[in-house]
This record gives sequence, C-alpha cells and structure tokens, in this order.
Amino acid sequence: MKRFAEIIASLLVLFAAASCDLAVFGPEHSPTVKDYDRVLILYSAGYNSISSYLKGDIDEIIQLSNAPLPLKGGRKALVVVTHSTTRAFDYSTPTSPYVINIFRDFDGKVVCDTVLTMEAGTILTTKKGAETALGFIQEHFPSQHYGMIFSSHGTGWLPRGYYGKTGTDEELIWTSAGAHTAKEDTIDAPEGAVPYIEPYQDDMPVKSLGNEVVQTTSGTWAYEFEIYDFPNCVPMHLDYLLMDACLMGGIEVAYEFRHITDYIGFSAAEIPAEGFYYPGMVSHLLQPSPADPQAVCEEFYNSVQNRSGSAKTAVISYIDCSKLEALGKVCLDLFEKYRDEIASINPTRVQKFYRHNQHYFYDLRDILKNAGISYEDSKRFEAALNDCVLYEAHTPRVMNSVEIKTHCGFSMFLPCHGNNELREFYKKLAWNEATALVK
Repeated sequence: MKRFAEIIASLLVLFAAASCDLAVFGPEHSPTVKDYDRVLILYSAGYNSISSYLKGDIDEIIQLSNAPLPLKGGRKALVVVTHSTTRAFDYSTPTSPYVINIFRDFDGKVVCDTVLTMEAGTILTTKKGAETALGFIQEHFPSQHYGMIFSSHGTGWLPRGYYGKTGTDEELIWTSAGAHTAKEDTIDAPEGAVPYIEPYQDDMPVKSLGNEVVQTTSGTWAYEFEIYDFPNCVPMHLDYLLMDACLMGGIEVAYEFRHITDYIGFSAAEIPAEGFYYPGMVSHLLQPSPADPQAVCEEFYNSVQNRSGSAKTAVISYIDCSKLEALGKVCLDLFEKYRDEIASINPTRVQKFYRHNQHYFYDLRDILKNAGISYEDSKRFEAALNDCVLYEAHTPRVMNSVEIKTHCGFSMFLPCHGNNELREFYKKLAWNEATALVK
C-alpha cells in the first residue's frame, strides 16, 4: 500500500535506463550448480500499481550499489525474482516473471543473466508461482545461508481480499473495479483471486501479503497470500527476512514466520512508494561477514530524514524470532488476566499505525498500558519484549497524517475494535493459538 499520489507522479517520468536493462535479458540458461556461501533473494512481486517503483529499486541496486556486486564465478549470489506490468495500471496484458542472477563479469560489467523465464501470466503471489521461483533458486543456488527481501503491497495479518468487502458482518458486499455482487450472488472470479480496489478508488487499498492483479471481462482481481500460507511457499530456511511492504510489522506476522527465518525486519505502518534504501543493500547483505540486515533497517530510517511531507515516513523494527515464543507465553498470561480490561479499551487512546478507518493495527505495548497492567506485569512484559526487539525507530508522523508517540516494535489487533469476521479469522493465526487473545 504505497501512496497513490506518488504512484501517479511516477507515471510522468520514464524509467531511467539501467546499466543492466531488466527488460532485455541475456540468453536463458541454468546456472552451474555449486554451493554458495551466501545467497540474497529479492522477491519483487510487482504486477500491480507500484510496478515502476519496484523496477526502480532493482535499478538502484545495479547502478548505485556502494559495494561491488557479486563477481562472476564467486561464492555469493544476488538472485532477483521480478515481475512487472508493461504499462502502469495495465493488468490485461500478461507478462512473464523472471529469475535473474546479477553479477559483475571479469571486466567489471554488470550482467543480468536470465536463469528462468516463467510462463506469461504466472502470478508470483500464488503458491504455484512462489514455489516455482523459490524452488528453482534452492536447486540452482544451493546454500546454507539465504536471506530474502520481499517487496510488494501488504497489510499484515488481514485476510486476503478483506478490503474488497464493505457493509456489515451480516451482509458483506464484494466489490471490484468491474464487478459488484452481494453475498447471495456468485462471484465470477478467476480461481484463487479476490476482488481488487484500484488505488484511484481509495488511496489506502488493503492487501494481505503481496499483491498481483489481473483484469478479465468480469472485473479486476487480485492474488494475495494468506499470511499463514506464505511460510509453506518458502522451501529454504532464511537467515533474515526483510519485508518492504506496508503494515507488516505486527506480532501476528512475526509469530507466523518465526520458523522460516531467524530475524525479520518490517514496518508497523505504511512505507513510502520508494520503499527501503536499495543502493546500500549489497554492502550490508553480501559484503560483510556475516550479513547485517539490521543495518538495512537503520539505513531506511536514516534515508527519510532529509525528506519532507508524507515521504518522511519510517516506522521500522528488527526482530529476533527465537525470542518470540517467550514473549507469547508472557502475553498468554496477561491477555487472560486482563481480558475484561482489554475488551473495554477505548481505541482512540491507543497508539495507532493506520490512516482513515483501517483500524486493525495498534501498538502492542500501548494496548497493555491502556488495559492498566500492574508494574510487576509490565516488567515481565518489557523484559520479554526487549529480548525480541533488537532495533526500533520511527518518524514523528506517518504519511504526514498519523502522529507516532510510541512504538514498541510490534503492532497488534485490538479485538474490541474489530468485527466478527476478523475475530473468527484471527483464531486461525499462530499468535492467537499461542496467546488466546481472541476466544
């Protein structure tokens, strides 16, 4: 969910010519299989409204990298999974996702070597698309050390397609750019797709994890991961996972992903369209030993300080996933002990990370503070929280709109300000299974 105003502005500017043009790849072939010391995966699911920005991120890595790219024949690899539209907001022309290996040859020239071309119309935010791309990388770039940057739209733990629904709990209405139907009607959607709201219809379109769009005669549709399905699509264990997608910085997300990655970096709020700071990615993630993903989070925060207006937005945290279960045990006790108090919280008094009426993301610590937990309970909570959160930083405002007075490192759902559908979905999440926040 990156701002529509910035997206429109980008349409007036032609893509800068990269030294390694991603529209024109070298001949496709399988790389020589060998063990790599380290593999950095950029998973760029961009067949959507921010396609140009995601392409720009890759261009920045190529053109502006502060350190050398991996060398041809070396033991480190930068592998990019990329998918983009041919023209902004054109979702009717299928394109092929690519897997490319980016490196410097012996003359210092940047090479983008196409190692896999997927069938046109393949969607990277489906189980099939993700397993194809990531399975290929695991097979052809074997390593004991993988790291991933996931870049796309996103909205934390929410059910996929949730924003396509309007109305009451009793009679939800599905809408899309080209279709409108009530619950008793049959939705003529492609298999696995959900209705899609274009950014020009609302400047805060809600997605789940990732978002790619298709246009058919029946309307405009989106493919999105359910938050609990994505881990099953990642065949390798990750040393770190950096989520360059809006509103992913929730305890629900971290807990769902705790078994596939050692560390996770993400934002509890929206991220400006430019995303993370990509020129320094290679320096932090491939050059030092070991990789330093926390530095990517720090550099993202520092990079927005000279911006103004809505572009001066950064809410970021870096989490040790091995400590999450201990935090869950503390919260299990606190949620039960203060169940009545949490149920009666006034949401307007709790730190929020959302704009408009997307009231699903509140500060975890501030929820418990407003529930009136005791000093001793607060000490237990803070000790467990501090073990998890290795780094946290935030600007004073999000999108020049939401004031950020406090940020503990995690957002969380506030059940008393949800609805029956969300509460039922929430019961499926690993965080709720561990803490019984919603019964």
